[in-house]
Amino acid sequence: MIWWFIFRSLELDWQFCLLHLPDTLKLEFLLKKYYLLVVLSIKKIINMPISGKIHIFGRTYHFNDQFGISFLQSVYVDNAFMEGYIKKGSTIIDIGANIGQFNFFSYSYLSAKHVCSVEPIEEAYRFLKKNDPSSVHLAVGISKTMKMHIPQTTLLSSFFPYSDKDRIEVVPGMRLDDIDCVRKTNIIDLLKIDTEGSEYTVLISAKQTLKKCRYVLIEASLHRPNSGDLGKVISYLTHFRHPFIIERIGRQYEEEGKITSVDILFKQKSAYATRYER
Repeated sequence: MIWWFIFRSLELDWQFCLLHLPDTLKLEFLLKKYYLLVVLSIKKIINMPISGKIHIFGRTYHFNDQFGISFLQSVYVDNAFMEGYIKKGSTIIDIGANIGQFNFFSYSYLSAKHVCSVEPIEEAYRFLKKNDPSSVHLAVGISKTMKMHIPQTTLLSSFFPYSDKDRIEVVPGMRLDDIDCVRKTNIIDLLKIDTEGSEYTVLISAKQTLKKCRYVLIEASLHRPNSGDLGKVISYLTHFRHPFIIERIGRQYEEEGKITSVDILFKQKSAYATRYER
């Protein structure tokens, strides 16, 4: 297992070095990453708290995990292609924000003007609020309360059981259309949905929101429990009143040799969505 982590870390470093960032910032990030990995590994061995913070790219990032900085790095690597679609000063809605990895990426790499991040799990939300005080503590769906299953890491929290060792948390729920920061936004440049299986439930709670979206980025489900798999998500968006088309297929996520999910970028076909590109 340790060799896999080493290989994955070096692979991320190589991909990270190819991003459109000043070399000085890349070097600073990598030095701080490995310093933190060493320090936090020692803290874990001696049973000390392993949360912390790092100042990088002109912002402070709070994290709650030994590999928190590596998870942030993977978000940059996996989503850097979005700079070709999202212009500076954009508005982004981030559903399934965890502790704010995509939020941080959106502000620091995509130069977003406003990001509305939504996260249901209390532990993750505590850190998300440190990273962005304007974030929202809710589950997105069609019920007023929802039961979340939380495995060892909050990154994999889901409506669906992960194992019999899951911790259960009942959280407040709301339709995406009814969340203030979404409802009051006239134009949404990007709606990002990463909810570990409940993507389709989020979509059907967002009928008004989708009309305002230029792009939708979804981690769509394949071989994992879900409320609507990849096929159902594609069918819903391509047959929506303001239909979307598949613009790009991103990272594929695997577990035990099976593809569990895949990132897909959808673009709204209407003139409303494409007027920025004229």
